[in-house]
Amino acid sequence: ANGVILITTKSGQARQGIGVEFNSSFTFENPLAIPEWQYEYGSGYSGVAPINQTAAIDYGRNSWGAKLDGSLVVNPDGVARPYSAQKNNIKNFYDTGTTFSNTLAISGGNENANFRFSVSNTDVNAIVPNSSMNRKTFNLSTNANLSKKIVFEGRAQYNVELAKNRTAIADFTGNPNAAIGLMATNIDVMTLAPGYDESGNEMEWCDYNFVSNPYFAAYKRINEDERQRFLGSFTLRYNVFDFLWLRARLGTDYSTIESLDITPTGTAHNAYGSMSESGRKFFENNAEILAGFDKTFGNISVSVLAGGNQRLNVNRNNEYSSGRFDVPYYYFLSNGTAQTAERSFSEYATYSLYSSADIGFKNFLFLTVSGRQDWFSTLTDPYTDDNQNYIFYPSAG
Repeated sequence: ANGVILITTKSGQARQGIGVEFNSSFTFENPLAIPEWQYEYGSGYSGVAPINQTAAIDYGRNSWGAKLDGSLVVNPDGVARPYSAQKNNIKNFYDTGTTFSNTLAISGGNENANFRFSVSNTDVNAIVPNSSMNRKTFNLSTNANLSKKIVFEGRAQYNVELAKNRTAIADFTGNPNAAIGLMATNIDVMTLAPGYDESGNEMEWCDYNFVSNPYFAAYKRINEDERQRFLGSFTLRYNVFDFLWLRARLGTDYSTIESLDITPTGTAHNAYGSMSESGRKFFENNAEILAGFDKTFGNISVSVLAGGNQRLNVNRNNEYSSGRFDVPYYYFLSNGTAQTAERSFSEYATYSLYSSADIGFKNFLFLTVSGRQDWFSTLTDPYTDDNQNYIFYPSAG
């Protein structure tokens, strides 16, 4: 939440010829745990089972009815079935998920330079029906001794990810998982399939139409997104002497996300339907210069680092929505009756200078001091209108 994940990619090694590496993995997935519901009482209220379809829908997510005795009771789809416990709804609704990954890599080099290039493909079919994702990843790493004192390192990664029907998780709306957990204990989830009637309207199963029919949410609602990301880091180090070095590093993180979300005509809580499209572009660039000194003078050891960094963040967002559809079942933005377009942009930068020193005596007593000065493009005091946009962080130990 407040830290950093540092990933060091594999590097090439000195070798004769070209090395080829292939890895493949296949994973099955199933729900980890099945909650323990009570199976003594079924749908209904005040100890009474539903007597008609309207009552069955009203109490579809309440298990306050009569004791389960196997008698015929009307279900939300209007069909009378045995008033019995249904213990396999999780098993019956969810699929066996699969993840299939393949990676091909080539590497080569000699004592002065090496490289490694890899291509990965991952196909995921989720346990939630009709939900899938494909990701392709390209990695390149290089190392080169440009001279006896100059060393270059480069890392680059490019990802392309296509996802279909990521599961909504924040609310009942469009979330097939919510219904599975709320369903009265005598209702078989498979009786709610396919989730819609002959006209394409969502089949309601409980009194709160924001709790989606799980099959309608899985097969009728549409959400898709494409994510592309480039990560790069390039370092040049100059070893001036054995005890003194200079390093320059450039890094970038650039990503785009384009998404589509369609609430189809006939949805219980939005009968007309609507849609939205959005696009986001984000990048962060870092440029750093650092110098290091490490030397021992008799009983005194001295290690010093000093440098500076410039960080630039830019974020652009565009979002378009249709409002409710004018003509049913035609899903494009200009078919909306209340079209909106929003655009947002943010840009900020941080400039930093920092240094630290470690001084040791006989490898026994140590003094460590450090200081960092940051200047922010956005920091100001709204109450005093003070443009003091910097912070200094000292330490000693």
